[in-house]
Amino acid sequence: MGHLDGKAILLIGAAAGDGEAIARGCVAEGAEVLIADVRDAAGTRVASELGKHVAAYLHLDAAQPSDWELAAAYCASQWGRLDGLVSCAIGQPGVQLALDALVDLLEAPGAASVVNVAPSEDAGELTRIVAAELAPRAIRVNAVFPHEDEGERGLIATTIYLLSDAAAGRTGEEIAVTPDA
Repeated sequence: MGHLDGKAILLIGAAAGDGEAIARGCVAEGAEVLIADVRDAAGTRVASELGKHVAAYLHLDAAQPSDWELAAAYCASQWGRLDGLVSCAIGQPGVQLALDALVDLLEAPGAASVVNVAPSEDAGELTRIVAAELAPRAIRVNAVFPHEDEGERGLIATTIYLLSDAAAGRTGEEIAVTPDA
């Protein structure tokens, strides 16, 4: 039994790199994932490798409201809810577009999680603001800051933990992931 069994997770910027590694980790822990990115060939490859029963790919430009509407429509038709949103590629304007399109789906399961994977702690303030806004809706928001020399295992494990029910009650936190030992 995985830590994310039955969870529906949308991953932004998951066609390669950290996002791809997190998507693979989520599927290994029992989640179904929607990989969203602008790198169509890479995103399609990752979804295909993970398997059509647990993964799909959607072209998503975080600056385009219509792309967020398509992502919301997919999640609504496929799952009727969204248990988790992992952002590996959204700047501040994209966060607002994402929340505008997805907040009702994130609220539907009753305990959803948003994880911002950011290269610097600049995203920390935004994470705290959004966490305070969404706390009354039972949506947790946290940030993970990978160390520039970090190994993927720590990043994957931290993100999966924050998406899981084990992290219930944790919101507005900034977690620096240190290199794997």
